Amino acid sequence: MLYCSNICLHQLPVVPASVSSNNINDIQLFFDLQVSSMKISLDTSSIKIIFPAIFTFLLVVLLLFAYVIPQFENNILERKKDMMMEMTHSIVTILSYYERKEQQGELTHEQAQDIAKDVIRNVRYGPEKKDYLWINDMTPVMVMHPYRPDLENKNVADFQVKKGVFPFKDFVTIAKKNKDGFVKYMWQWKDNNSKIVSKLSYVQLFEPWNWIVGTGVYTEDVREEINTLSKRISLIATGVLIIIILVEYWIVTNSIKIERNRKTAVEELKKHHDHLDLLVKEKIEDIIMMNNSLKNEIEERNQTAKELLQSEERYSDLIDNVHDLIQSIRPDGSFEYVNRSWRETMGYSDSEIADLKVFDLLSPENKEDCITNFQRIIAGEEMRDMEVTYLSKNGEDVLLKGNASCRLEKGKPLFTRGIFRDITERTRAENQIKEQNKLLRNIIESLPYPFYVINADDYSIILANSQATIKHNYEGVKCHNLTHGCDSPCRGEDGHSCPLDIVKTTKNTAIVEHTHYDRHGRKKFVEIHGYPIFNVNGEVSQMIESSFNITDRKILEQKIEQDSITDELTGLFNRRGFFLIAEKQLQIAKRNDQNLFLLYADLDNIKTINDQLGHQQGDKALQEITQILQDTFRAADILARIGGDEFIVLMHGDNEIKSQKDIIYRLEKNIEQNNQDNNKRAYELSISSVIGVFNHNAPCELDQIIREADALMYAAKQKKKKKNSKQPAISETRKT
Repeated sequence: MLYCSNICLHQLPVVPASVSSNNINDIQLFFDLQVSSMKISLDTSSIKIIFPAIFTFLLVVLLLFAYVIPQFENNILERKKDMMMEMTHSIVTILSYYERKEQQGELTHEQAQDIAKDVIRNVRYGPEKKDYLWINDMTPVMVMHPYRPDLENKNVADFQVKKGVFPFKDFVTIAKKNKDGFVKYMWQWKDNNSKIVSKLSYVQLFEPWNWIVGTGVYTEDVREEINTLSKRISLIATGVLIIIILVEYWIVTNSIKIERNRKTAVEELKKHHDHLDLLVKEKIEDIIMMNNSLKNEIEERNQTAKELLQSEERYSDLIDNVHDLIQSIRPDGSFEYVNRSWRETMGYSDSEIADLKVFDLLSPENKEDCITNFQRIIAGEEMRDMEVTYLSKNGEDVLLKGNASCRLEKGKPLFTRGIFRDITERTRAENQIKEQNKLLRNIIESLPYPFYVINADDYSIILANSQATIKHNYEGVKCHNLTHGCDSPCRGEDGHSCPLDIVKTTKNTAIVEHTHYDRHGRKKFVEIHGYPIFNVNGEVSQMIESSFNITDRKILEQKIEQDSITDELTGLFNRRGFFLIAEKQLQIAKRNDQNLFLLYADLDNIKTINDQLGHQQGDKALQEITQILQDTFRAADILARIGGDEFIVLMHGDNEIKSQKDIIYRLEKNIEQNNQDNNKRAYELSISSVIGVFNHNAPCELDQIIREADALMYAAKQKKKKKNSKQPAISETRKT
């Protein structure tokens, strides 16, 4: 049963029939005050418009110069630091390459260091290609400096550009303490040793050789960028200020016009003032008539109140038939009111409810908590989204969720009011879903390969098994962070195509190959399968990714590729391998305006050695001439066996004539020394050779150089055969 309080209608004040002259004076005073306020409003309106605009402009300018520009300067400096670190790491990688050559015995310690110094000496970068790298050791002795060769092989511990600043000591200190780091000091401007400026450098220790490799940037470059930005902002701010001045001028001009119009309006207002007195008197008479009409309206409202009481019954019927469970409980726990849905859900009749208390219906599992909540409610606390479990008449649990409050009168509780919804079936469904999710998780966890579910919008991992990550909490982790250790998705620069990008573009399954790292940080090759998950709009919202370890297969493929370009007998490049490497060297020579020499050599009398001494001796002769070629030429030169007894060498050179003579001389001396060291051998090693030149001023194809060298070789061998026709290829003395 619902209760409705009576409606209290307040009568409006009734204007008396007689109106005194004082009332008219009060009305006149009211209009005078309105006119005065209009004057003040117009006088201050211009200031209210101008001041915010000027203040906002000054605030923006202050923000630009006090925060944005310094922040921008910090960002530029951080980017340059990252560039220095990447450049130095790349050079240390090159040093590691030559150090491995030394460890493998392919180069001596001095050869490896000399080649490394030559490579790093020629490295230039920056807008003017004048930024460089230098090397000093831990003494410190200057190992290499492209712009200060006068310091090379000298102890620079006490070297100072600015008094009291010893940069090379600082480099050594950083290397000993942290192995790498940044140092700020004074140094010459690039290749101009007459200009000394501030410089910030990054140095890194290469421990195998105790070398410190470094490069740096000039803080003056950063200041110039910031000064240029400040000038641009100043010009823009000046333009904006001019625009604001023009706008404010327009506003002030219009304000003057408005003021003139206001004065005209005031004069008109005075003219109508007398007329207004007459109108006021007429309006008072109208108000008296309206007062009589209002009395009639109050009577009508009283009638409406009666009708409202009747509608209360209809409202009660509406409440009684809603699907939610509505209850009202007295402080002692007895029921004041329950609706039909409550009765039908719980299975009790009205007569049974009259003898019940709410405590009788509470489930034993949460009875104590429910009693505590009931005490809080009757104390005046409103409970929202509370859950309670009742026992229905047939003993089944009914789980309810809703809001409850208490009506108080003078601080004392009258009854509680609660609206609840039966969530029993929903809770059962949620529990079933949880069990299904648990089963799905167990299935995914049992997969023997890494498995992910990835958000298509931000590359974050939504779900992953233990094969994919050692972290139990991968919330917020990006897929590229986990698999590659990168802060950005794959974009193809390193040969990795992002499977998620392919799936989003094609809306089909994608299969790509990547290099990943397992849970122990070990590198492995994987084949990634990506499967799209679509939302209701048909767009790719997520992707299932699984990866399979193909490291063994890739290693086998790489071995097959290496075998395909290597001569099995000599270990040199074969014809295919030579052409693959040499073509790239020719392209580099064209870009850098460099000359290349191509030595075409043929081992003499190899057929005679094979026929008379056997192919085993012939193979040995080929291996010995290979060793002579490797001892003669530099590690940077490209050596290959392109035929049975034909060898070819591609090398760099500066002076064409001098370099050719030096090459032939070194080769002949090494062959002569080999024959002396092996004087008991049944044959002497001898080769016929010619040198071709790749001129960057008149470039040609590699095939053309080889054809020309082959023709010269043929002529040289014919000439050599005529000269040595009377001498036996294998001496009888050596043969016996």
